[in-house]
Amino acid sequence: MTSLNVIQKEAKILKFTIKDDNGDIINLTGATFAFYLKSNFNANPTVTKSDSYFNKSNAVNGIIKLPLSSSDLNLSGTYYGLLKTILDINNIDKYYFEMIITASGE
Repeated sequence: MTSLNVIQKEAKILKFTIKDDNGDIINLTGATFAFYLKSNFNANPTVTKSDSYFNKSNAVNGIIKLPLSSSDLNLSGTYYGLLKTILDINNIDKYYFEMIITASGE
């Protein structure tokens, strides 16, 4: 599982490049997305972002961006991110990663 380290209360833009099983870029034009950040896999999401939050200006090249605000990241500890990609009704993918949020020292 991929791991990402961030600082508590520090706004961050997550950049995702989506590829198929062969490592080829997937054209994400027309796809919809959802993002969830959870304290564990069975917990309710602490942060939820719907499709409208994503920057899809480079979706044709398989790249999407998601801004997380300082209030989204007003957390500390290890969380689990889930990016849900819906290309069509028969093609829904889920990508998981670990996000380690370190206290800012404020």
